[in-house]
Amino acid sequence: MEAPMGLQSNTFRRGATYAWRRRLPAALGSRIMQISLCTNDPLIARRLGPIVTTKSYSHFDTMMTQGLSRDDARRS
Repeated sequence: MEAPMGLQSNTFRRGATYAWRRRLPAALGSRIMQISLCTNDPLIARRLGPIVTTKSYSHFDTMMTQGLSRDDARRS
């Protein structure tokens, strides 16, 4: 079972590791994207969560406006 982490609503603990999870915008298929933060330290996860969220907004915008593919978004 996943437990939400404090104020960062996109960061969850999965087993012993933290993960970031968010639903994709409807224009991109409304799927759920999940990324392991590769840490079991809650303080590090709290710092990484907002960084990944900010990066995701940039990628989603580029995917919708410039046609960046999902594979290319994963690589960057």
